[in-house]
Amino acid sequence: MSDLNKCPKCESYTMKSECPKCKVETKSAHYKFSKIKDAPSRRAGLKRR
Repeated sequence: MSDLNKCPKCESYTMKSECPKCKVETKSAHYKFSKIKDAPSRRAGLKRR
């Protein structure tokens, strides 16, 4: 219950699992990063000459 949630209907943020304004179940407000299979490593682009 300590995570920040966002209501998909009214787009308000709350710490509760149900929106206090419209009584709709809230979703996590944090973006989920998906893993890209063929992405180069982060170090590959940082090489200096």
